[in-house]
Amino acid sequence: MAVTALYQGKTVERNTNGITTTETYSGSKTDCETWANSKTIGVTYTGLGRLESISISQYEGSIYTVTAKYQNANGTSAGGSSVTPPDYSFGQYSASMDGSMISTPLEIHKNASGQYDYLSNWNHFLIAKYPVGGTVPTTPAWWSTLGADPTTGEISPIPAADQTTYQWSENGSLPVEDGYVWIVLENPTMPGYQCYDRALFTQTESIRFKSYLAACNAVSSKLNKIGTPTYNNYGSYFQANKWKCDRATIQWTGEYWLATLTW
Repeated sequence: MAVTALYQGKTVERNTNGITTTETYSGSKTDCETWANSKTIGVTYTGLGRLESISISQYEGSIYTVTAKYQNANGTSAGGSSVTPPDYSFGQYSASMDGSMISTPLEIHKNASGQYDYLSNWNHFLIAKYPVGGTVPTTPAWWSTLGADPTTGEISPIPAADQTTYQWSENGSLPVEDGYVWIVLENPTMPGYQCYDRALFTQTESIRFKSYLAACNAVSSKLNKIGTPTYNNYGSYFQANKWKCDRATIQWTGEYWLATLTW
């Protein structure tokens, strides 16, 4: 048998927290326990809200009732919408994400295609020398193209034939050399910038275990390794095998062993 909705067993209360819906079903003790075990506290059920509690009580004789209380925080009469909550079952991963910014040198900047696109003229002055009374050098063609190799990121040097005439300068200071005049030919195209901000994501995963050994087995193979967080249902936003596990902890909470991994 299955549980049956109790006559007048549904109540809806609106309060400062939204809408609280209570549903009561009747059945045998086994049926009520089976129904209760099929629900997960903390999960949001479509049309009802977040399941807050379940209770089973004896109604009369062999008839029992099971009561479920849902909280719909958005306060709409249609009830809570279906969401994907974390799974807090033993051995299942849940996670939290922290995003911050890291200052990164311009020299390793990449474009949207993942290729290095740094140009030396972004943050360098081009200076040149010529003999006293001689002809002032012109800006060479490579000034606008010289930079990082798109694949390796290696910075290309000034062509050998021009190295005695031209130099890159970070601050525009000019050398002093007898018989020669040094001048600034070109200013940086991105003056004042030496770094750029890049997003840095830290994901902390938590897993509940019934034994310390099980927790150790879960985290021991991941610390200081390149890989992918287990709780990775973030679609294509973050690349697999581009994460490094930098920290792992195991602690007793008083009820279960909690293991955490920081990627």
